[in-house]
Amino acid sequence: ARDVNYRAIKTVAGNLGRATRLTPEYLGAQFLDRAFNSAYPATADGIELCATNHLVVGTNASTLANELATPAPLAEASAEDVETNLMTFAGPDGMIDPLTVKQWIVPAALAHTAEKLSRTDKEVGSANNTISVVKGTKVQVFRYLSSSTRWFAQTDATNGLWWEWDQEAEFMEDNSITTLQKVYVAFFRARWGCDDPRGIYGSAAT
Repeated sequence: ARDVNYRAIKTVAGNLGRATRLTPEYLGAQFLDRAFNSAYPATADGIELCATNHLVVGTNASTLANELATPAPLAEASAEDVETNLMTFAGPDGMIDPLTVKQWIVPAALAHTAEKLSRTDKEVGSANNTISVVKGTKVQVFRYLSSSTRWFAQTDATNGLWWEWDQEAEFMEDNSITTLQKVYVAFFRARWGCDDPRGIYGSAAT
């Protein structure tokens, strides 16, 4: 500060606040970025977040798929396929327990496509007078996702995606007399995950 570096010091310290605000976004995006990667088991059955062979809890044998068997780009047909598959989803006891799409989670590159699907009364890009059956679903644009093609449907399952704070963001500063330094600290503690794979449905489109 004595060497007229106060502005730089103030700027760097301020960046701690920005990093603390954005880091949870990046952690959440990383969780979804790894959704189709078997190297990152994410649910109680030891399988990645989105897979075709999740165990149905109460049966220990039956399986369910929370991703499209054939990855498909976000479009009217693929969105309809997701909604159709959710209609016959198996519940924890193996019996049919239908779910609905709570919101589409898409990267920035698919924001306009998702909004068109959500808002258009008729089939998007069609001259036919066919109504849209996916209209009205909320769209969540997650700008921190690394893939520009993969997309997800968050369902209304009770125990789906979650985030819990152990310690919300806290900022501290201190002076270190022995080294003539001023110390800035920002930290938080949190946990996140997905208890029930039925809470999310994805497409690993390329």
